[in-house]
This record gives sequence, C-alpha cells and structure tokens, in this order.
Amino acid sequence: MNQEPEQNHTAFVRRNPFWVCLLVFLVLGVDNGFRLVRVVEQRQQLDMLQHKQAQIVAQIETALSQQPQLEARLQALSLDLLQLGKTNAAAQQIVQEFKIQWTPGSTAAPAPPDANRPSGK
Repeated sequence: MNQEPEQNHTAFVRRNPFWVCLLVFLVLGVDNGFRLVRVVEQRQQLDMLQHKQAQIVAQIETALSQQPQLEARLQALSLDLLQLGKTNAAAQQIVQEFKIQWTPGSTAAPAPPDANRPSGK
C-alpha cells in the first residue's frame, strides 16, 4: 500500500510537463545570455573602431589642411635648388637626378631659372 502513493507520485512527476518546460526555458535563457554577452562585446568593438576611425579622419584632415603650405615650401625649395644648380655641381646633380623642372606660369616665383642652362641630356 505504501508503494501505490509513491508510484502515483512518480507517475504524476513524469507526466507533469513543468520540469521539461523549465529545463527547456533554462537552456534557452542561458543561450540567450551568452548571445547577449557576445552582442555587447561586438557593440563595444564597433564603438572602439568608430572612435579610432574618427581619430584617423582627423589626422588625415590635418594633413590635407597642411598640404598647400607644404606644396608652397617645396616649390620655393625647388626653385632655390634650380637657381643654385646654375653654379653648384652638387645641386645640379640633384636637379638632374630628381628631374626638377620649372614651368613658367605654374608658380609665382621671384626669379625663374636661366633658359640657357644646359639640360644634361
């Protein structure tokens, strides 16, 4: 007689879907928790990359804003080197090696190089 209530109880527990549903929902909850953690990590990585991209864009914009100044300095240096190349052999070698030329009208140079200069070709 004592076994009959125990068998009824175990049969009731086996037939009760609560434990199966609880187990399924717990597994799904744990899985969703791991997915949420991965999504949060990915979001943090995206935020970090956006911040780095903004820094790089700022560096590029700074470099581009300096470009006209650098170009003007390079033109002045090139013209000085061309003028010096008329009298200095080392400067003339640099002019020939890097094929530095002055084109009239391309810059507002104070004094263009002499047109009678040997071209070295």
